[in-house]
Amino acid sequence: MRVHPISTENAQQIEVVGERFYRAAMQRIVGTPPLNMAVIQPVPVMLKREPTNPVDPLAIAVIIQEEVVGYLSAADAAHFGPELARVEAAGAVALVQGTLWCKTTDEGLMSNVRIKIPHDWVFDGYIDDAEYVQMTPRVGTPRSFRGPWIVVFVVVALWLILTPYPVNVIFALLSFSIGAFTLGIRKLSAKRLNR
Repeated sequence: MRVHPISTENAQQIEVVGERFYRAAMQRIVGTPPLNMAVIQPVPVMLKREPTNPVDPLAIAVIIQEEVVGYLSAADAAHFGPELARVEAAGAVALVQGTLWCKTTDEGLMSNVRIKIPHDWVFDGYIDDAEYVQMTPRVGTPRSFRGPWIVVFVVVALWLILTPYPVNVIFALLSFSIGAFTLGIRKLSAKRLNR
């Protein structure tokens, strides 16, 4: 199947709806992130109309790695549906840029998907020759904070070995204080971003 990539120029972010009903699909895509640690990942997203959908024949599914993870809202589906129908009539799938957010809580995996698509998007009839391939990498776990601590320990250990007594103790305390402050700021920043 061929692809019609939708440009993100002048694009707006659109919230996908109904993700809570597709937790199992999201789990297959991202695995299980560490408890209370959010993962944010850019992903290519397919949009596909579902004219046989029993709830809403105008429904547009949002698909990541061949898994339905939610739908466009009824208003967005009505707005973008006609152009998407033209893309599908040309034998192609519409591919948009998306952002996947997920977090494991005590209640299970929570997720949110947003896509970028221009409000005035019009299908220009041009379709890429390349076939659609599964481009989305499996979302990995976030980087840990071990790296900075290892650097701090190595520097402190070398300093303790190479310097005389009063200076090395002062430097060791100063290094640990700076390391703890830096990691505290990074963790606080990560928490604010993950809200």
